[in-house]
Amino acid sequence: NSANKDELIDAKVSADAVFTKGQVHGSSGCGGWVGTYTISGDILNSDVAAAIAGLCSPEQSAQSYWVEKALKGERRIEKDNDNILLRDKNDRAMILLVPF
Repeated sequence: NSANKDELIDAKVSADAVFTKGQVHGSSGCGGWVGTYTISGDILNSDVAAAIAGLCSPEQSAQSYWVEKALKGERRIEKDNDNILLRDKNDRAMILLVPF
């Protein structure tokens, strides 16, 4: 069901997110986010909080907010070729994770 993947907004700048050993952290270039996660079957549960550092442009702040929102909470993991699509409880596409 990748039809509503088209709802995703293209990021102005790529953001990094690293998931390892129950910890998640990342940045979109201005500040970042940190938190924890668990995976059970195809469900990712994460608790992520922003850590803004320095002066961020409105665009950078907005992107950081949207990435944090997309990662936070219960998300269903869906394989999309080599990528991972995270969906919310209403099956809405939240974020596309691309391995690097």
